[in-house]
Amino acid sequence: MMNWEQQRDNNIAKRDLAMEEARLARMESAVKTGRTLDLPQATAAQIELFAVAPNHFDYVEKLLSDLPRKRQREHFRNVWLRAYRSVKDDGSISFSLGNKQARIANTTLRDVLTNRLEAVFEQYCISVSWLLERKHYSADLAMQKPVDSKGLHFYLLGERQLKEIAYKLALHFNGLQSDFVEDCANQKAVGLLSAVDFSRLSSELHRLCADVCKNIGFPLKSQHRLEEGKRLSVQQQEGELLRVVCEKYWFRTLRSTQKRLIEHLAIGCGEVSAKVSPYISTGALSDYRNQQKANLEYLKQMIIENIDDPSEQVELMAMWQKSSGNPAIRFNEMMNRLRGVDEWATEKGYVSLFLTMTAPSSFHATHNNGTNNKKWKGADPRTTHAYLSKNWAQLRALFAKRGIGFFGMRGVEPHHDATPHWHLLVYVKAEDKEEVIRLFKSKALELDGDEFGAKKHRCRVDEIDPAKGSAVSYIAKYIAKNIYAGNQKDETSDEVEGLKLDENVQRVRAWANLWGIRQFQFYGNPPISVWRELRKLEKWQLDDVDDKTIADAQAVCDVACFASYLELQGGAMAKREDQPLCVEYKESEPNQYGETRKKIVGVKNRFSFASVRTKLKNWVIKKGTVADVATDANAETTETSKERSDAWTCVSNCNRSEIEQKVKNALLPVGFMINRSQIDLLIKHKRLRLNDFQWICYENDNVFIKEEKIPLFSVKKFSQKVTGFWERLGKM
Repeated sequence: MMNWEQQRDNNIAKRDLAMEEARLARMESAVKTGRTLDLPQATAAQIELFAVAPNHFDYVEKLLSDLPRKRQREHFRNVWLRAYRSVKDDGSISFSLGNKQARIANTTLRDVLTNRLEAVFEQYCISVSWLLERKHYSADLAMQKPVDSKGLHFYLLGERQLKEIAYKLALHFNGLQSDFVEDCANQKAVGLLSAVDFSRLSSELHRLCADVCKNIGFPLKSQHRLEEGKRLSVQQQEGELLRVVCEKYWFRTLRSTQKRLIEHLAIGCGEVSAKVSPYISTGALSDYRNQQKANLEYLKQMIIENIDDPSEQVELMAMWQKSSGNPAIRFNEMMNRLRGVDEWATEKGYVSLFLTMTAPSSFHATHNNGTNNKKWKGADPRTTHAYLSKNWAQLRALFAKRGIGFFGMRGVEPHHDATPHWHLLVYVKAEDKEEVIRLFKSKALELDGDEFGAKKHRCRVDEIDPAKGSAVSYIAKYIAKNIYAGNQKDETSDEVEGLKLDENVQRVRAWANLWGIRQFQFYGNPPISVWRELRKLEKWQLDDVDDKTIADAQAVCDVACFASYLELQGGAMAKREDQPLCVEYKESEPNQYGETRKKIVGVKNRFSFASVRTKLKNWVIKKGTVADVATDANAETTETSKERSDAWTCVSNCNRSEIEQKVKNALLPVGFMINRSQIDLLIKHKRLRLNDFQWICYENDNVFIKEEKIPLFSVKKFSQKVTGFWERLGKM
């Protein structure tokens, strides 16, 4: 007679056998009804999903059908599989049949797709589908069109479609402005408008265009100022009115918005995390690397030429390597600047604090273990950065009310899921230290400060002990892993396990470039532009300048002593109007939008009015190689090539844009669009076939449509030639 333990084991074995038989019977039934995975390019996740739950395969694929990228669909299949495998065995029949696991996995997937992705699309109110329809465009039409569902699948549009929309938007706003001016002229003719009314017409036209831009989902930069009731200058209004009729402006805007939308979707899909791709998605990183390669090729192909002396030429690549655009030089300059600030602060008796401010958990999309954060509300890195910026502005206001002086540097760094957090190096008086810490913690925990782990992770305060090391050595690693790794490139990142520091730098720079976030910024310090201009000066350039302040500043900048430069400029926290040295500007020529830019030409003393020019030559960027010309010792050139480039053809440079515009104007009535390669063929062969009876021709700088039907006999002869060729080939 068996004891109770043996009986228990037998019962469990019988139950397990029955469950296994039931599962096999279910699988056989599925196969018998024709449920086979008939996909020639099935992914690994699809094969596994069908193997574990064939009856749920179609349901899962239907849920994922709206996702734009194959990688995203594959990711969510793995999400479903992880949820399926995470269910623990409770000994139930439902678990043995796989129903319990499938139910939980389906619920998880629906929640993610419903909540996370919709939270992303809600922030992009894009309405441009009406532009794809050929009809009359008007302000009323643009204002009446509803927002397209799910961003109109705006993220799926290709470059050709974006260019088409940009072209039509430019035409649309050109028509709006023309109609507005014509209507005003008609009212003036019948006496409905006086000369006084014309002063407000520009503002009304700008308001009309701004409203239309906001309605279609691409508000102007001045939109927030208009909503606050602030007035814009006439130059600002005219600049934006010229922008909205520019095709290139709209293409840049559309492409930038689309890139950020796609990356935002990748964050919502869980493609950006320490377990998948830290800081930035794989696709966005690839685009950044390709763009960097293109930029380097551009630098290698271009030269700068002295306008006054064309024989003086310098390779653009060589000049870039010597500028602050070079990451190595930028890193060295920042470290030297930081060392100077620290030396000056130590001498004046200031203490240093290293503050870390992190956003609440609702701003984070993914946990450290790679699972989705249920508290995430769809915030992107720019939204989080704006929240931290607002907190920092309010914190500075609290310091000012209490008379607390401070200066230092702030840095922005992404978490593994692309959510930014701030590092603040703050120098304050010893007596203000405790109050600064209290205000910082209070402001950092103002939103959701009672959530779990908030006090530990969201407002970290490190008091830097000079006996253990300076603030420079403390913050050096943060600068190294965000700008330039240098000799530390083989070390691993402390943010993501196993990630090389060199790879970390590249990913962070790609992240900052995509979201338009400034990584590092000094505050309470004199402008770095004066420092850079003074370092360019030679001593002989000061012979005609009788100003001790400028001479002393040039001397300390020449030996790279930023602490002395800081003292000469009045010290930290000195107001700009109290700093003796500033850069001298001159206005450039107006650009295509009628806007002028301030161009640095030298350094001046705002008290003695003495000045020295640092820009002695005017340069222009051209394509080619450095010519074989002799230069004197003072020439700003680096001769690297002895060959002069071939002369440009009229098609390859200046006339190309004109030809492209003529082609677009000619094709607009017939509803065709061609790409750059087709335009190249048109320029080369002087004609390009559009369909069976229409050609676009390019003759004598004129572009026109020609109707020419191919004769039937020529088609017959061509067919006979092809047939004969195949017959001869078969006999060989």
